[in-house]
Amino acid sequence: MKLNNIIKVSLVAVAVIACSLSASAQFKNLGNRIKQNAKNAVQNKVERTVDNAVDNAINTVEKEAKKQLDMAVEYKTQLNAPNLDECNDIDKMYDAFEYWANLQDMANKKKDVEWLCSDKGEQMGAIFNKIANDNSKEVARWHSWSTAQERCSEVGKATRALLYDGYPKAEDYSGNNNAFLAAALKWYVEKAKKGKKNAKQYYTSNGAATRYLAFCTDRYTDDEAIEKQTKELRKLYDKMDESYKAKYPNANPYLTCEQVKKEEAEAKERAAKAKAEKEAKRKAEIEASKQTLKPGALNKSMNAQVLKVAKAKFPGVIKVVVENDSWTVKREGGTIARRTLLAWVVTKDAEGNLVAHDYGFAQDYMGGGKYGSLHHYSVGLRQVYVK
Repeated sequence: MKLNNIIKVSLVAVAVIACSLSASAQFKNLGNRIKQNAKNAVQNKVERTVDNAVDNAINTVEKEAKKQLDMAVEYKTQLNAPNLDECNDIDKMYDAFEYWANLQDMANKKKDVEWLCSDKGEQMGAIFNKIANDNSKEVARWHSWSTAQERCSEVGKATRALLYDGYPKAEDYSGNNNAFLAAALKWYVEKAKKGKKNAKQYYTSNGAATRYLAFCTDRYTDDEAIEKQTKELRKLYDKMDESYKAKYPNANPYLTCEQVKKEEAEAKERAAKAKAEKEAKRKAEIEASKQTLKPGALNKSMNAQVLKVAKAKFPGVIKVVVENDSWTVKREGGTIARRTLLAWVVTKDAEGNLVAHDYGFAQDYMGGGKYGSLHHYSVGLRQVYVK
């Protein structure tokens, strides 16, 4: 029975009993019991209804949480894929960036330092850098380049404010570089000691990086306070995961400035080599994809006209190749409107490769079997490299 029906029935019962009581007081106790039973029935139903509502709400939250977890797994798989750097799908990059930006924003608000210090906490910045380095910087489905830039800045500032709360200010040390560095290293050591695993490794490695960057500027010299904090960093470093150490090889408090410079030079050399190999692979793929454009029967009679129109319309046109063997007649409402042809328009890209795009050209029907002058008509979707 529905809750409303129970309430109605109960109220009727109470009303009948109330009328009876005025006629016969002997039923007073019975009426009170019936009223109480009715109230209990209603209360129990209400409680069950509330419980069911709460259960449904919990189930909804659990389903949403599972959905978010599934998303996390999905994005983690995507973001950790080896071919991420070769991904050219700007929409997917923006979607991934928005996901990690929202996640990082939630972590900021919850002050979840442990999550922010994990590999997951670095994903938004990694994806943003990928978008920043994308040559197209196109507007994606829901996002633009400027939107992503503002979003990254906003969330990033909140993260830095949280992670570096209480960090020493250089101006408080009146130009005493050594005193400032010692205080900064002490701050890193204390944060590392208080933190959980991810935070411990994050602050230890950043403290070590601060140390070697400072010494490599020649503005600092060894002193007792700095050496004391360096020893503490080394103790913390010794307990870090080997995988984490390998990921950040320069964040090592045992390294000297000379060793750091050598490692950085080797890292740059490795990066340059990898970039050169990637570029060579890309050029080889372009070379292998180059085609010879096949002219149609109309090319001989229409090439000069198409070339003239193409040069007036597009910059840097080198040549054209008409594809059609014959004209395609277009009708509107059963009446001839125009005739069209397709042609490859060849230009050079920034690297000197010949690139062909397909375009449509047309002559409007003038009546009496005659057509007007040729003009640009449509843009195709094909692009090929040309031998």
